Amino acid sequence: MIARARNKSRRGFQAALFEEEAKNDSHAEETVGYLAIYKRRNRGNLHGVPFSLASTKLNHRIKKTFGHNIWVQEEQSLDEELKHGKERYDLLVLDGLFFAQDVTTKGMNTSAPRRDTPDTVYLGKPDVTAFSTTTVSLAWQAASGAGAGNVASYRVLRDGVPVETIAGLSHISAGLEPATRYGFAIQALDLNGELLATSSTVEAVTESEQLPPGKPTGLEATNVTFSSITLKWQPPAEGEVTHYTVYRNGDLIATVTNPGFTDTNLKPETGYRYFVTASGAGGESSEGAELSVSTLPLPDTSPPTAPQWLSALEVSATQVRLGWQASTDNTGVALYKVFRDGEMIGETAETSFLDTGVEEAKSYSYSVIAVDVAGNQSPSSAAIEVKTPDVTAPGIPGGFSAIGDHRVVRLSWDPSNDNVAVAGYRVLRNGVLIATTAYTGYIDHDVSVGQTYEYTVEAFDTSDNSSGPSEIKEATVTEPPVSGAMLAETCSGCHGNDGLSKGPVIPTLAGMDKDYFVSVMQDFRNGVRHSTMMGR
Repeated sequence: MIARARNKSRRGFQAALFEEEAKNDSHAEETVGYLAIYKRRNRGNLHGVPFSLASTKLNHRIKKTFGHNIWVQEEQSLDEELKHGKERYDLLVLDGLFFAQDVTTKGMNTSAPRRDTPDTVYLGKPDVTAFSTTTVSLAWQAASGAGAGNVASYRVLRDGVPVETIAGLSHISAGLEPATRYGFAIQALDLNGELLATSSTVEAVTESEQLPPGKPTGLEATNVTFSSITLKWQPPAEGEVTHYTVYRNGDLIATVTNPGFTDTNLKPETGYRYFVTASGAGGESSEGAELSVSTLPLPDTSPPTAPQWLSALEVSATQVRLGWQASTDNTGVALYKVFRDGEMIGETAETSFLDTGVEEAKSYSYSVIAVDVAGNQSPSSAAIEVKTPDVTAPGIPGGFSAIGDHRVVRLSWDPSNDNVAVAGYRVLRNGVLIATTAYTGYIDHDVSVGQTYEYTVEAFDTSDNSSGPSEIKEATVTEPPVSGAMLAETCSGCHGNDGLSKGPVIPTLAGMDKDYFVSVMQDFRNGVRHSTMMGR
């Protein structure tokens, strides 16, 4: 186990303890002591004791610091660790004593620093240089360290068992089983065969005797976005496949069991080259399917501006033509959606639209929105109100009658019907307009007794649509009848109720000869006899 220090500052630090991988998670408490020095300079004296401070990154390779060869040795883990990343260490030389403290912030593997002593020997992990169905070839670097001069030979271990001791730096292990995993390590020995150092273990798997499957076919991109590409392919015609390997631009990025893969976290508008192989018990296919694909640009999320100056260019009883000012957009406006009374009635790429679904004498509300090539919709334009004209005339008035009465003509008719409303009626006498009325009747006073007139009437609506004239009706003006009692009452004013005149100028009617009286009255009527009173 090791102790780590984190989050250092002049006020202190955090301490953490890491142990090697164990079979259980339990761990007993440990007591750890720390020597902490805070100095602005890397060298100095502490109460008369000389010291030197340094901070450096270390891994399994030797690094010379303060005149010492130092490196990091990590545990032999259950994980498949091929090499060790760098760890940061604080180093202290205090009065000839050497101290090292792991201060890696994010490191999780347990490791320990090592320093050369006069007999120190360090041996790196061997490399697998080749393998077949029955052989594995190894190579390694010569031992290093202060005691490396004592190394006389190297012993090869296979699964912990010695298989060869040689003076060289390579080995071919033969007679192996196909498709089998082996672990190899190297030991450095002195002239007496004494062990000086042991390397870490490297694993190798021999090839299978079976042939690999054929290559996948039909590689295609079934879905492409600005940050992902979905691939699909067909299994090879020959061989049993256990998995597929996907390479992007030459780098292995995925191993999948099904013939498909989605590559994510890609850059927009970037080209990628894919290569897919099939693997089975006989290994990986030597050939693969290839495809080059480019991601899409970043999605456009900016909507167009709202259409401006929406207006009705033409309005009739059956259609309305709209027009507006074009919207602007960062990529381009694709179309406009036109709405009537809140419902979309059509789309157009132009800045005008003809609505043929209207009816006469009705009001409509219109608005327009713009849509760009990415499907972003603009705010709605300002709405406008449009009213179609009324072109339907009222019905011709029916039941029309004209009656000549005492010095007047009385007219009447039935009400007309209209799709909107009847505003009134026009009365014509002998083809000339004489009156306009909102009623279904009219009395013509401007007539002469004994004259005959022709009358018609027509209806008109609020849009001044005229029904046309009714049928012609004739009427003759008559004189009102006069009774004897009426005449007697008129005459009695001068001639007296009993026919006796009230003065010498006015003749007395009582006792006058009947024939003479009738003859005189006829003369007055015909203008033969004149009188100031009787002529009135």
